[in-house]
Amino acid sequence: MEIVNYTDPIMKKITVTSVFDATPEAVWGKLLDLEMLMKICKPRARNRIVTVWNHLITLRRTDDNKTLYTDEVELYAGIFTHPAAFWSKTFYRHRQIKWQQIL
Repeated sequence: MEIVNYTDPIMKKITVTSVFDATPEAVWGKLLDLEMLMKICKPRARNRIVTVWNHLITLRRTDDNKTLYTDEVELYAGIFTHPAAFWSKTFYRHRQIKWQQIL
């Protein structure tokens, strides 16, 4: 699927970041072992309402050998962009808390 970029001022980017008490390799390996990413993450997606959904996951090592995990989503849904952004931020915050419990 092609990456669509809009210059519309209503385009939103949300970012949710957590610190995981493990190395990036351990976090990534565990997520792949659980096959979570394959089931629920679609880096480039869209539907009838949300016409742009660009999702980027970043894992960075901290100085104390933990993982800074970030979900970043750029989305556009016309007049529904603000509610979609609110839902996305809430969803990714909840998911990161759940993943911390699992990992």
